[in-house]
Amino acid sequence: NDNPTVYFRMDSPSYTIPSQGTLPALTNYGSSAVNGFYEPGVAPAGAPGPNNGKVFAAGFGAGTNALPGNGMNSYADAGNAAAYNPTGTNAFSVTAWFKSGLSDARYQTIVGHGDQSWCIDQNVNGTLRCALGTNTSAVVTSVKVYNDGNWHQLADVYAPASVPNVTGTNTLYVDGVLDNANNGVS
Repeated sequence: NDNPTVYFRMDSPSYTIPSQGTLPALTNYGSSAVNGFYEPGVAPAGAPGPNNGKVFAAGFGAGTNALPGNGMNSYADAGNAAAYNPTGTNAFSVTAWFKSGLSDARYQTIVGHGDQSWCIDQNVNGTLRCALGTNTSAVVTSVKVYNDGNWHQLADVYAPASVPNVTGTNTLYVDGVLDNANNGVS
């Protein structure tokens, strides 16, 4: 009777989680035999992709589309394989295309295998954070800010030493250019 601006009764029927077999497939073209899936509510190819006329996007061709994810509750799940969780002296690289809103000030995961393994996130100030496991000394934070409304390609490269007790390097490249590196990664 007081005409509230928002009033949700929250009396809908219970939510039933859809079977993974009914979700759109995320086909893996790499060497791992694991395919993934798109989470409920995600529209695969629902946003214009990175072919924005820049040289580094030219390989995608015309009509490239992307997932309009937000890194929190709309994302693609790539499944689980041992190769996604490298340990010891195994080298590891990951690349991703991303585009965040102009001056978007939210902490967002771009790609990752969880906080206990590895992840690449965008901080609230627009810098990127590349973490390897729970070792805070292995983190690389970008020098530049990337929440500018443009598409960017990132590559995070972990180059371990030949023996586990010697430090390796975690290097971040954005748009084909070295942004920052950490040479004290163990």
